[in-house]
Amino acid sequence: MNRAILASLADGAVAVTPNRRLARALLHTFDAEQSASGLGAWPTPSILPYQTWLTTLWEQFVATGATGDETLLLTPPQSALLWEQIVDADGRTLLNPHGAAALAAEAWMLVHAWGASGESWRAWRRDDRETDDPSLFAAWAERYGAELRGAGMLDVAQLADTLAALAPRVAPLSRATILAGFVEFTPQQERLFTALSNEGATLRRLDTLPAVSAKVRRTTAISPRAELIAALTWARGVLVDAPGARVGIVVEDLAARRDELIALAEDILCPSSIVPAASSSARPFEVSLGRSLGTIPLVVAALDLIELAESRLAVGPAAAWPDPMLMLGLLNQPLGRELTTLSAGTPTAGGPDPMTMRMVGISQTLPYPGKTALQRSLALRGVDEATATLEAVRQQLVRDVRAAYYELAFLDRALAVVGENQSLLASVIRTTETRYSVGGVGQQDVLNARVDATKLAETASAYLEQRRAALARLNAFLDRPSDAPIARP
Repeated sequence: MNRAILASLADGAVAVTPNRRLARALLHTFDAEQSASGLGAWPTPSILPYQTWLTTLWEQFVATGATGDETLLLTPPQSALLWEQIVDADGRTLLNPHGAAALAAEAWMLVHAWGASGESWRAWRRDDRETDDPSLFAAWAERYGAELRGAGMLDVAQLADTLAALAPRVAPLSRATILAGFVEFTPQQERLFTALSNEGATLRRLDTLPAVSAKVRRTTAISPRAELIAALTWARGVLVDAPGARVGIVVEDLAARRDELIALAEDILCPSSIVPAASSSARPFEVSLGRSLGTIPLVVAALDLIELAESRLAVGPAAAWPDPMLMLGLLNQPLGRELTTLSAGTPTAGGPDPMTMRMVGISQTLPYPGKTALQRSLALRGVDEATATLEAVRQQLVRDVRAAYYELAFLDRALAVVGENQSLLASVIRTTETRYSVGGVGQQDVLNARVDATKLAETASAYLEQRRAALARLNAFLDRPSDAPIARP
């Protein structure tokens, strides 16, 4: 980690990172640095992801009265809901309206981040009857912007430009700000940083990693799989030579090759893990991309439910008339011909039986007016119900996984604290026994210390049992063996 960032944090600066993962890593590194320096306690540094930092600045501007009105800042879920309402109100038949709303929201963020702060999307709109993506987005964006203006609201995509416009109305930021780990700044970010700097704010741009000398070598492989094997074999050689080193491997199309990568990594980096009955332990590698929700059995079952609903309540057949019926009929067909008697009394063969009937007909059932529309509506509601069920299952799965992971993180931290207390108490017991041997304390003090040690051991045992249960629950959500290791947060 860049020492300049850690020193600035220790001096009270605010660090802004492009994402939450880097913010957590920076906080962990800072805490480790303070602990290694011998401190027992230290102020928590202000390390904020970029979007959170923008929201914090907005709250400060509102508190100082710089906004001048009661403009409401939408949260991302509120903004997503408004996009869905805009798309639904458009009335177009879309395969996935929810996905279209999400893509429109993402495009809205991009045009603000990389645009010149104007409504550049207006040039993409040609005609309401046009169905190409840019034209549709332009129409939705105009309605979305109108809704925001009419209700006196703004969203996160507009926030940086709004803060830049309000910067002259507020006092300079009281604390230095470190922009850490940004690979590239968008034009919108540059406008905000320039506006804040012009008003006296201190902004420093620092890389999170110090500059290192590197050697670039190029190699070839006969196939993508052979390329992975070569990279993992090279990484193993580096780790053997330097056990504490960290090696990163960038894999193209990781989502499609994740399972292959994990299998090869286990085979090359920790071959003992593939031996039957091998003990479960943390793997010496991590994969930055998690499993797709589509591979989780609970979500797969929900997808099957949607498929079943669409098959059972197909929209087209539900609204169609019943099939017409072709009828063929034959009644009183004689086995022979009817005998007739002429005037001379001699019976002769006559014509067909006059009771014989032959029928050909077509019938069509005409539904009562409005019935087919109701059937079609029922089919659509069935599909909507299955889709809503899938979304509910997805949200429940995400919530349960997060809750189980947070519980596991708490128990790991609790076990660490108990371990530290046990080490401290062991030192106290040794000191008490030494003093007891020379008559400095009574036997009761020694017994009390040992009782406390026993209680701590019981607490640690209880936490370990809870951790095993939490680990098994988390692995069950992820469809993994109950004792599969989870990387510590």
